[in-house]
Amino acid sequence: MTKDELIASAKKGDKLFVVLKRIVFTTKSTIGELWANGVFLCHMLEDFDRGLHQWMTEDEIKSIKVYGKTAIPRGLYKVKMTYSPKYDRMMPLILNVKCYSGARMHSGNDADDTEGCPLFGEYNPKKKDWVANSRKCAEEFYTLVDNVGGEFDLVIC
Repeated sequence: MTKDELIASAKKGDKLFVVLKRIVFTTKSTIGELWANGVFLCHMLEDFDRGLHQWMTEDEIKSIKVYGKTAIPRGLYKVKMTYSPKYDRMMPLILNVKCYSGARMHSGNDADDTEGCPLFGEYNPKKKDWVANSRKCAEEFYTLVDNVGGEFDLVIC
């Protein structure tokens, strides 16, 4: 199945299982692959991966995290489309991320556009720490999530 077929066939009540697999690590950012129900959707750009895990205590996370420059901990999260006053639109909010508030999946191009939030896009290895076509990728993902009813499970690994 292709990304377009997945989006077109998704309907309310369908379960959506999303995996963000981190694959490229630099001192400034982390690039990952975003998969939904086994279908590759796009890449994601996050802040620097400092090795945080959901099972760590808040004190452990706080001792490692650098505000605005650290990818959210690896783990399993519930995600729900909610209204973002900052962006004045409905966007996926990653729930219950220890030591983070308002972690959303949204558009952007580089680590300066995120404070821990994963950014949608297309990665080109020749352009380090950057993703392109972010708005297009975000809109496709938002459509998919809307089609299934606005919530899903996310694994970050």
